[in-house]
Amino acid sequence: MKRFVLAALLLAGCDDDQPRAPTPEEMGPLGDPAVSTAWEIGPVINGNNYSGGAPLHPEQAADGLVISFPTPETHVHYVAFRHGSLAGKTTIRMRYRVEGGLFRPVKAPELPSIGPVLYFATSDNDWRSDGQRWWVSLPPMPIEPGEYELVASLKGVWGSVMTMTSANAAAFEAAKAKADRVGFTLGGGDGLGHGVTADTPSSITILSFEVL
Repeated sequence: MKRFVLAALLLAGCDDDQPRAPTPEEMGPLGDPAVSTAWEIGPVINGNNYSGGAPLHPEQAADGLVISFPTPETHVHYVAFRHGSLAGKTTIRMRYRVEGGLFRPVKAPELPSIGPVLYFATSDNDWRSDGQRWWVSLPPMPIEPGEYELVASLKGVWGSVMTMTSANAAAFEAAKAKADRVGFTLGGGDGLGHGVTADTPSSITILSFEVL
C-alpha cells in the first residue's frame, strides 16, 4: 500500500452560470460513508449533474464502493456525502483502489490527472465564494492503478477556491463548524474538481472513509 501524508497547495473550482446554495430540502439527510447511497457523484448544481455518464451513487461491492468509468464519455468530478459539522474533528482518512487504464483530466487531457483530493464544503456553499469549499494540500498525484491511503489533518494546510487558506485560522475554523459535505474530487489541468475520464474501462473503489 502507498501512503501519502498531504503537504502542498492546489486549488479548484467548478463552473456554473448562476450557482446557488442548496435548500435544506435539497441537502437531504446526513449519511453513513459505508453506504453507497449516502454518496453523491456530482456535483449536482441547480439540478444539473456535472459528472456526465456516471450514476448518482457508487456501486456497493463486497469490499467497498465502486465508481466505474465504463467508457471514455464517463467523467467524474466530485464524490461526497453529507457528514455535517467538522467542529472538534481532527483527521479525514480514506483508503482506495484504482484499477484500469489511463485517467485524463476532462478539460486538459494532455496533462496528468490528479486525485482523489480530500475536500469539504460548507452548508452555504454557492459554488462561487471563497471560503466555502476547501481542499487539503498535497503534492500533485496522478491517478494510477494501485491501492492507496490518504490521511489529512484538519489542523494542517488547506486551501479554498481562490486565495483563502487555513492560515486564516478564524475563517477556517468557521468553515469547519459549518461543514456539510465531505469527500474528494478528481481533476487536473485547470482544476482539482474539474473531472477525469479513463481511456479504457476503469474504476476507483472507496475501501474505507473515516472522519475522526
